[in-house]
Amino acid sequence: MNYGIYQVHLLALPYDGGAEIRMHNNILIVMVHLSLLFVTVCISIFSFRLLTMRVARKEMCLKAALIKQKGATRQAERKSMNQRLAFVTVSHDIHASLVGVVGLLEMSIKEVDQISKLAKNLILV
Repeated sequence: MNYGIYQVHLLALPYDGGAEIRMHNNILIVMVHLSLLFVTVCISIFSFRLLTMRVARKEMCLKAALIKQKGATRQAERKSMNQRLAFVTVSHDIHASLVGVVGLLEMSIKEVDQISKLAKNLILV
């Protein structure tokens, strides 16, 4: 709140013969400071762009590595599943074959004379 009082900013320079030279020097100093400020802002903007491009490139590389890793994981899972299915199939085939052999042995034991040497060998098997 100002309560009716106005603020005024004033630059007062003494008036003597060198006032114009000092004013010129002040303007040069202000121009140098403005130029430095402009250069600093440009460097900051350029640095920010450079950093964001690097981060984006790094993120793209990480995403590509993640996609490769997911592909390798899927391939390993498929290979594991195929091996499991192959093992189950082979296990079933072996089990079925052994059950058939045991069944033939039991049938052969029943048909052979129990006193013979062949019956004793079949029982051992």
